[in-house]
Amino acid sequence: MGRIPDEVIEEIRSANDIVDVISERIQVKKAGRNYRALCPFHQEKSPSFNINPERQIYHCFGCGAGGNVITFLMEHDKLSFLDALRELADRAGIRLPERSGGSGAAEDDPVFKANRLAARYFRRSLLSPPGKEALAYLRGRGVTDETLESFGVGFAPPGWDGLIREGAREGAGERLLEEAGLVVARDSGGHYDRFRNRIMFPLVLSAGRVVGFGGRAMGDAEPKYLNSPETRVYHKGRFLYGLREARRAMRGSREAILVEGYMDVLSLHQWGFQNAVASSGTALTPDQSKSLKRYADKVFVAFDGDAAGIAAATRAAEELIRLGVKVRVVSFPEGEDPDSVLREKGAGALSESLGTSLDFIDFLVSQTPTDTAEEREATARRLVSVVAKVEDPIVADLMLEKVADALSIRRAAIVRAHAALTPGRGERRATGASGRRDEAPVIEQAELQAQKGLLALVVAGGETARKVKETVSTEIFSDPLARSLAERLWGSDDVDVAAMLSSIETPEEARLLSELAAGPPDAQGGDRLKEDYVRTIERSRVRSRIREIDRAIETAEMTRSDDELLSLAEERQQLARRLRELADG
Repeated sequence: MGRIPDEVIEEIRSANDIVDVISERIQVKKAGRNYRALCPFHQEKSPSFNINPERQIYHCFGCGAGGNVITFLMEHDKLSFLDALRELADRAGIRLPERSGGSGAAEDDPVFKANRLAARYFRRSLLSPPGKEALAYLRGRGVTDETLESFGVGFAPPGWDGLIREGAREGAGERLLEEAGLVVARDSGGHYDRFRNRIMFPLVLSAGRVVGFGGRAMGDAEPKYLNSPETRVYHKGRFLYGLREARRAMRGSREAILVEGYMDVLSLHQWGFQNAVASSGTALTPDQSKSLKRYADKVFVAFDGDAAGIAAATRAAEELIRLGVKVRVVSFPEGEDPDSVLREKGAGALSESLGTSLDFIDFLVSQTPTDTAEEREATARRLVSVVAKVEDPIVADLMLEKVADALSIRRAAIVRAHAALTPGRGERRATGASGRRDEAPVIEQAELQAQKGLLALVVAGGETARKVKETVSTEIFSDPLARSLAERLWGSDDVDVAAMLSSIETPEEARLLSELAAGPPDAQGGDRLKEDYVRTIERSRVRSRIREIDRAIETAEMTRSDDELLSLAEERQQLARRLRELADG
């Protein structure tokens, strides 16, 4: 939103007290200097939603949601950034400046107007005589009028210029409709409607703006599904169908059901599975996977039961696993999908399918022949190649153990194969001469908490924050998220948490900042806390180096390298002495 000056955004944010805004929407209670409430973003019985009036932020210690007054309005009221800003400006009597210039998918882009017009036209057509057959088809598939209205489902009538004529009446010319992907230019001149005789599914952003459409053909017309082309407001690789409707349920359960088609989403939501989304006519992309990860820790991949569906489910699962998402793959018999299961067997049958779903390792093993040693080897290499893309070392370690167990292959061999595929990702797991599996070089929990403690001291502000930034380098933060936030904090003279939350792009970093700000350490004893945190981090690093030396000593003993053994033993002795000093301190 570069076209609205930062100082105006700050004025609007400062003019709206976060406690007042939130208490207009949910019930809050005073709790010391802060306020508490049942979190509106996930289901809970005891209040863990914390509002800090001094910092003008909120943070839920249950689901991790956090931010300032603008982000709260965006998440709770399902508004875009600009719409939330407008509402807060109106509330405070502040006039937003007129905007001009700029490029890209601006909130007031006329393409949105064209899509809005088309959505109304398609919806009206479904409920008029031209849509009689389409409406009967949808009702025959068990879709209720309430569901059709909730998702804005419509119908593009037969004919070549129905939408063009509608646009002319509403002041939307053919050039604008073409920019929106709604009409196609003829080689001979003029345009014709892109969507004809199709059931229309509007593709709606979380803020309620229509960015495009998916059209399902009536009868045997090809292609069966036709989607809007890429436009400046619609990027199919980023869009998840049903996300707007599923966000609250996903955030509450931290689970999602990923399906293939629009009808699957409608059917699941209608039957009570309101955490269902679809990849909108494309193979699951990295951007779509990241969107899912924002709301869900576990994803049930429930694609069609045919060969194409199984292949697509495998690709989707791999993409999600790479991000550390827990994946369960739901299997259906040939010719069945979530929609058909619900229509023919009911919600209980689908719940049973979800309950008997397989994690990715077991799923891929079940789909691959493993009768011979050669087949088991091929499957193992296939699975290890998937695990090699997983960034979280703990998740990867657990998956490797699962691969070894599922295929009855020695874990040491699986670990070595994994290490060979990931030579550049820091230290690797290795198996020594004794066959013992060495520990993965994961940041110790104590060290991670110490890094967060240092950040919390800086977020708390005051003299302690100044001393920490003067005496502690950002290089001490080995956790990537902590390092990123540290560089941001160390680069600011004064930490205005609420303002900083508006500029942070990654939800993980914003969540960490709101967590630290919601529960800052006691200002008393700040210097002592700083020294304790630094000492804890150094102890962790020393222990890690000692483990490295122990592994190197094993190797040196095997190769009879006496000089190397002596050097390593001396270094280990020095490190052990330093570890004792740190413990005594």
